Amino acid sequence: MTRRISTVAIVLAALGLGLALWVIFQKTAPPSSPIQPPTPKKYQTAQASVAKPDSRTLPAESPAPAPSLSVTLIPALGEIVAELNDPAQPPTHDLEILQNLLGQYRRIFGENPPGGENSEITAAMLGSNPRKLAVLPTDLPALNSRGELRDRWGTPYYFHPVSRIQMGLLSAGPDRQLWTTDDLGTLEPAGGN
Repeated sequence: MTRRISTVAIVLAALGLGLALWVIFQKTAPPSSPIQPPTPKKYQTAQASVAKPDSRTLPAESPAPAPSLSVTLIPALGEIVAELNDPAQPPTHDLEILQNLLGQYRRIFGENPPGGENSEITAAMLGSNPRKLAVLPTDLPALNSRGELRDRWGTPYYFHPVSRIQMGLLSAGPDRQLWTTDDLGTLEPAGGN
């Protein structure tokens, strides 16, 4: 488990550096030649076809409406998100992935996604933000028709903005009820990066 966390930390550190360089390059690129990052292999952008979600993981639900085609998914984050709600991983791994994605968002924008509701935070992470940069792919099976990010049991996550740079995150757990003993996550300040 420690080795896996170390590997994820190394990958995220490399992505953070790459992301910082990419954002800097985006700011200095001439307006006549927009930069288009490579499309991640696991998830495609809104322009491409979408693979069917794994029905073993989440209850079936209509996907959320796709944001504008001008949104750009940050390179390589699709591979990290691909492990979200993976039945081969423990549920706490999902929370680690989401905290890391929130950290990527904070690195770009200097603060948490705006809003306090799941749908508001998820929309910003999908690219509904001033730079039109997404840390989540639009074809993510964990999205419901209301644009909310769901845990592996199909319940929307509870986001609790603690400050501009800290976000508590809670999954209702297997009983699908918040505020019970099987809830996963923390409402304590988690990761200010």
